[in-house]
Amino acid sequence: MVRRLFFSIFLRFRANFVEAFRAKNAVPETPAATPVSITQSLSALRLEHVHLLEEHGVHRTALRQREAELAEVQAREVDARATTDAFLHASRAAEERATRAERTAALAEREVAFLKALNVCSRSPLGCFVVSFSSRTLIHLPQIGELRQRRSCAGLW
Repeated sequence: MVRRLFFSIFLRFRANFVEAFRAKNAVPETPAATPVSITQSLSALRLEHVHLLEEHGVHRTALRQREAELAEVQAREVDARATTDAFLHASRAAEERATRAERTAALAEREVAFLKALNVCSRSPLGCFVVSFSSRTLIHLPQIGELRQRRSCAGLW
């Protein structure tokens, strides 16, 4: 708003200065040489020119402000994209850690079951060597159940 006012004052000062300069340095003409309608048209055109320059200044200022806003929004967009990429990377890493922990826990459970079965087999008078590597568990559970039944029947349990 201040720029617009300043620009308007500047243009009026310039127009007045130019007219005063021309009036001082102009060759005197006869009043009948320039018709009044042409002088009025010229004055109207000058005023319209000043008005258009004023509007141009306002639009140019608004454009500069919008360009600054656009640059700021683009910078925020870049930051937001970087943040989302970082969060996605962190979530994938956490997902991978959770998957590894689950696999480690499952492996530990299988090892414990295998060692329990091995302990039962080593104490068994029948001797138990049934281990299944093809199934997901390292021991074949139905045969261990049979060993327990045999032990309980024999009074060893």
